Amino acid sequence: MRKLVTVVVALFFLGLSHGARAGGGIPPSFNLGFALASIDINVPGNQTTVTGTFTANVTAPSTAMLTATFTNSDGFVSPIGIGPFNPNISPGVCTVAFTCTITGLDFTMPGIGFGTTTFTTTATLADGFAPVIHMASFQASTPEPGALALLSLGLVVLGIAHRKVRGRKQD
Repeated sequence: MRKLVTVVVALFFLGLSHGARAGGGIPPSFNLGFALASIDINVPGNQTTVTGTFTANVTAPSTAMLTATFTNSDGFVSPIGIGPFNPNISPGVCTVAFTCTITGLDFTMPGIGFGTTTFTTTATLADGFAPVIHMASFQASTPEPGALALLSLGLVVLGIAHRKVRGRKQD
């Protein structure tokens, strides 16, 4: 009888320590989406802005904390890091199912940037145990300034031609 009690107590504590882990023993995990939302080239303001959207689908208890940082390969000013987030402290950002979505992450650069740039996020999920880290990235290509100049010149010529045609119709 004494051995039976010892085995039951040992199994009970083993079950408690196993159940204390995220999701009753399921290791926390998540996947990331990091995608291009828009590219804005403001010629009069002399600034290029690339906007991204961050989404994390998390499998962890709602008390786990998600943070993310952002970098790029070409001199854009990155948005500040985000988090910590979880459904309990950020209900407008993270759903109860622990899917967090952040839109409007602006990477800005003074001047007219051109070429292909890689934008990267590094996200960390901490639940009191070893953190889980993932990275995601997207590439954005902005046109060369010469192409913008040609486009602008073409639009100016179209505007002048339209005014001439409209002026003749009024006569």
